[in-house]
Amino acid sequence: MYPLDFEEFLWANGISEKIIDVLHDCFLKEEPVPAGIHYSMTQLLYRYIVVGGLPAVVNKFLETKHIGQVAALAKSVISEYEDDMVK
Repeated sequence: MYPLDFEEFLWANGISEKIIDVLHDCFLKEEPVPAGIHYSMTQLLYRYIVVGGLPAVVNKFLETKHIGQVAALAKSVISEYEDDMVK
């Protein structure tokens, strides 16, 4: 299993394919994203930066919206990864 990229994070947060298509079109045409969409995507990008893309951590965020629980789980998962690397 791999970490979620930003587009997958958007899907997990219920962002419709239509909105994602608008983002893709703006990118390809090198046009500004409409202001309302830009604001929402910026807020989600900030959340993605804080939460990251680890699936279990994203699920915890979606379930609780509690950053303390999210951070504790992320720390635990990363610690488990580090322990596995040592083995």
